[in-house]
Amino acid sequence: MGQTKITGFKFSANTGYLWKNRSFTDRIRIAKRYGFTSLEFHDEVHSEDRQELKELLPDIDLPINSMNVRMGETFGCAAIPEHADRACEDIAAAEDVGAVALNILAQIRAGLCPLSMRQCPH
Repeated sequence: MGQTKITGFKFSANTGYLWKNRSFTDRIRIAKRYGFTSLEFHDEVHSEDRQELKELLPDIDLPINSMNVRMGETFGCAAIPEHADRACEDIAAAEDVGAVALNILAQIRAGLCPLSMRQCPH
């Protein structure tokens, strides 16, 4: 079979899944090298050197298509009233790095499996 040419699509590199054995900034550079047209972040912006990221972004010229609020132990914080300040900090972080969209994660209740949203058997 021959190779199929894909046209009309732009591809965004999700750094939370791709090249996990590399540093955060290396994953961004690799995304550029492989022709991705934008970036998606899990919550790396909150745990990595944000200034280093801000210095790298103009050089690679890839927009941040979206990023998540901090996931943490609760897989988000938007539905936790006592974490409202944290959600506001995450919105400010997204603005600071130029993300065009922010994925607001509410939370996962204790005892629920995040992937299936069913009661965990243990």
